[in-house]
Amino acid sequence: MYDFIQKIDLRGNVKNFFILVVFLFTHNFLYSQTVSLDPTISKLDNFEMYYIKDTDNSLNYENIKNINFKEKITNRFTFGYINYPIWLKLDLKNSSNEANSFILALEEPFFDSVTLIYEKNATVYRVQNSVKDNLMQREQPHPNNHFKLHLEPNETLTVYLKIRSLFSTFAEIFIYNEKYYNHNSKQTYFIYFFYLGAVGIMAFYNLFLYLYLKEVSYLYYFGYSFNFGFWVGLFSGALYFYIPIKYIYYLHFCVPLSLVFLILFSNRVLNIKSSYPITYKILNLTLLFLLILVFWVSLDIEVGFTLLNIVSPYIFFTYLILSFMLILKKSAIAKYYFIAMSIYLITMSLLILMIIGILPNNIYFRYLFIAGSFIELVMLSLILAFRINLIQKEYQNRLENEILKQTKNINDQNKILKNLLKDKEELLKEIFHRIKNNFQILIAMLSIEINKEDSNYTKNKIENIILKLKSMSIVHDMLYNQKDDEIVSLKEFFSKLCYHLSLPNIKINTSIDEFFLDTKIIKNLGLLINELITNSIKHSNYEEICEIYLSISKKNNMVIIEYKDDGNNIKNSNYKQGYGTIFIEEFTSKLNNCKVELNDFFEYHISFQLEN
Repeated sequence: MYDFIQKIDLRGNVKNFFILVVFLFTHNFLYSQTVSLDPTISKLDNFEMYYIKDTDNSLNYENIKNINFKEKITNRFTFGYINYPIWLKLDLKNSSNEANSFILALEEPFFDSVTLIYEKNATVYRVQNSVKDNLMQREQPHPNNHFKLHLEPNETLTVYLKIRSLFSTFAEIFIYNEKYYNHNSKQTYFIYFFYLGAVGIMAFYNLFLYLYLKEVSYLYYFGYSFNFGFWVGLFSGALYFYIPIKYIYYLHFCVPLSLVFLILFSNRVLNIKSSYPITYKILNLTLLFLLILVFWVSLDIEVGFTLLNIVSPYIFFTYLILSFMLILKKSAIAKYYFIAMSIYLITMSLLILMIIGILPNNIYFRYLFIAGSFIELVMLSLILAFRINLIQKEYQNRLENEILKQTKNINDQNKILKNLLKDKEELLKEIFHRIKNNFQILIAMLSIEINKEDSNYTKNKIENIILKLKSMSIVHDMLYNQKDDEIVSLKEFFSKLCYHLSLPNIKINTSIDEFFLDTKIIKNLGLLINELITNSIKHSNYEEICEIYLSISKKNNMVIIEYKDDGNNIKNSNYKQGYGTIFIEEFTSKLNNCKVELNDFFEYHISFQLEN
C-alpha cells in the first residue's frame, strides 16, 4: 500500500488523488466472494456473504437453493431490530490438497434460533441451535452458535444459515481452523471475565460500605453495578456456561432493574430532590415505568427492549444535563458524575446505534462500551469514596448545628431557671419573714395571755411555751439564713443551736470537735439534731429535768454522731413509729453512706462519709 501511495503525485494529479481517497476509505471493505479456507490460517475474517430477508418467514431450503442471492454483507453485519429471519449464503472452498475440518462460528449468543443447512453427496444436512437448548446437547458445546464443517481436498461447499433473533439481529461470523479452535475457543471470554470480576469487586465492596455506614447511596450503586455487570455477562454469553440457557431471556429483567438503581443512585448523590423538585417527581414516574418493564422484559423481551431503547436515552441525557447544571452551581460531585456519564453515553450510544443498524458492526462500535462502562463504574465508585468525606462534613455540620441549638436551649433554660430561682429565693425570704412574724405574733399573744392568768402553774406552762417559740424562732433563723456557698464551723453552729434549744427543764450536754463543713451538710445535720432534741422535749416530763447528750466527732473522712437522753418514759413510748422518726430517716438519707443505729432507750449512733 505504501508503494502505491508513493507512485501518486498529489501536487499535480487530482485524478490520482481521488483514486487514493477512494482506496483509503474502501480497502477494508474489499472482500472475496468465495471464501477460500487455508488450513494454515487459524482464524478467517473479512469476507463477504450473500443474504436475503425472509419477511414472511415462509422460506425453506427447497426455496432457498433455487433463489439467486444478490445482496451482500460483510461477515460483521447488523440489521437492527427486525421480526423476521435472515438467510445467509457462504461459498466455502478448501484450498488444501488434504481434507480439513473447520468451525463456522456465529459469534453472538442471543439468537433465538440458528439453522445450518448444506447439501453434500445428494444429502441435505441440517443442524439447528435454539436458545432453549442445553449447551452440552449442541454439536459444538459453546454459548455462541458454532458449527463444524468437514471439506474434502479442494472441495467447494455452499452453506446456508437461517438466523432469527428476538433481540437485534447483528453478529460477527468467523471461520476457525479446528486445531486452533479447540485450543483457543474460550480465550475470547477472558476480557469479559476480567471485566465481570472487577465490577463484582467494586459492587460488593460498596455493599460492605453500605452495611457499615448505613448510607443508602452505596446500596444503590451495588444494585446498579451488579445488574449492569450481570447484563454484560448475558450479552456476551460469558454467563451461559453457569446459567441454564433456557432462562436467559427471563434474566434480562436485570437491564430495567439496573436503570432503576441508576436513577435512585443519581438522585441521591446529585441531591436532585432539593435542587430540582419537579424533575425529581418526573423521574419518580419513570421509576414506576421501569418497574413495569422489569416484568415486561421477562415476559416479552422483544417489546420490552424496544421500550427500553426509547426510555434509556431520555434517562441518561436527563442526568447528563442535570449534572452539567449542577456543575455551574459549583458541585464537585456533579463534575465527576458528568465526566463518567459522558464517557458512558458516548460508548454506549455507539453500541446502540450499531445494534439498531445505523452504524456498521465493527470491533470499535461493538466492544468500546466495555471500556466506557468500566470507566463509568470506577468513577461512580470514586464519587462514593469522595462522598464519604462529604457525609462526614455534613454530619459534623449537623452535629455542630445541633450543639449550637442545644447550647442555645440550655442557655434559655438556664435563664428561665435563674429567674425561677430568683423568684424562689424571694418567695423563701417572704416565707421565712412570715414564719418569723408568726413566731413573734404567737409570743406576743401568749405574753398577753400570761398577764391574765392567776394560776402560777398555768403561767409556768405558758412561759415554757414562750421560751420554746423563741428558741424555735432563733433555730429557724440559724437553719435557713445560711448561704449555700458558705463554709461553717460545726462546733460554733451546734453550740449556738443547742443553747437556743435549751429550756428550764432541758439540759443539753455537748462534745463537738472543731472542723468545718459546707452549708448544705450543716443544714441537714441541723434539721436532724433539731428533730432529735424536739423528740426528747416532746417525751420529757415538765416537772423533772431531762438531760440530753450530744457528741459529734470526725475520724479520717467519717463524721460520727452519738445522741441520747435520760427520759424515764422513753422506753415505753412508741417513738420508732412516730413522724419524728420518719423525718429523721428522711434527713439521714441525704447524707453520704449514712448508717443509723437506734436502741430502745432513744440512743442514736449515726455515721456518714464526707465527699472528697
